[in-house]
Amino acid sequence: MNEAPESAAVGTGYSTVAIKDVGPVRLVLLDRLQVRNCLDLVLRRELAAAIREADADPGCRAILLAGNGAVFCAGGDIKTLNADPVAGRHRLALAGDITRAILGCETPLVAAVEGGAWGAGLALAAACDVVVVGRRARLAASFGRFGLVGDTGAFYVLRQRVGAARAKEMLLLNTTLNGDQAVAEGLATYVADDGDARRVARDLALRLAGAGEGANTWTKRIIHQDQQDFESVLEAEIGAQLDLLGGSSFAEGQRAFIEKRDPCWWDDLGAEPVTAQLERTIGGDVQ
Repeated sequence: MNEAPESAAVGTGYSTVAIKDVGPVRLVLLDRLQVRNCLDLVLRRELAAAIREADADPGCRAILLAGNGAVFCAGGDIKTLNADPVAGRHRLALAGDITRAILGCETPLVAAVEGGAWGAGLALAAACDVVVVGRRARLAASFGRFGLVGDTGAFYVLRQRVGAARAKEMLLLNTTLNGDQAVAEGLATYVADDGDARRVARDLALRLAGAGEGANTWTKRIIHQDQQDFESVLEAEIGAQLDLLGGSSFAEGQRAFIEKRDPCWWDDLGAEPVTAQLERTIGGDVQ
């Protein structure tokens, strides 16, 4: 199998985030292996910046968020916390800005959770569009174990994922879920065998990256819009369809349907079916 294309210029200057481009998918890796990818101030700043950088790159069609090593993210660094209100507000604002970057990202974002995601790490995973979790991974809000309440947008993203009643239980009782339970509760999207979550997440990211230009962006905009009554959603759908109907992606999709073939939406890769493009471009594994 051919080596996957990799951009050495992407993400230069980061010390706690590793970046790798694999075809149209950008791997964003929390890289504080020695402390189970705990979120210090540097990682908070760099992770938010890396997500925004990926979203602004027209060559990036999907983002894969994962942790280096056996754990996705163990949350905040409890040992460094103190009661200084100025430092505390700054630290919490930086954590919340990562979730803000994820929720504001118009590029589809897939989280691969191996080992576990606790506290702020759980909030970050739950904010992603698609969450793949290892079967024996552990997911818990865990803030209450330290006499604290949720942060990093945990109240918002957990309620969005599992509803108010279940979010309340997770935050009050510090409930721990395994992979199968997380999927059953709606906290995660797919469960994978242990050690396989990143590969499954990569395949899903490739499927998302293979969509026609603009379709995923519009889907996320409509799902996330503030007004969700029927009439406002209907109007948003009409606006999106009219925009896409005039684009080159629909023209190619329509031709492909008539000609009974796969569409070729990646102009930069030439006239080749999407499925073949994905297989050829991904090349090596995302590990």
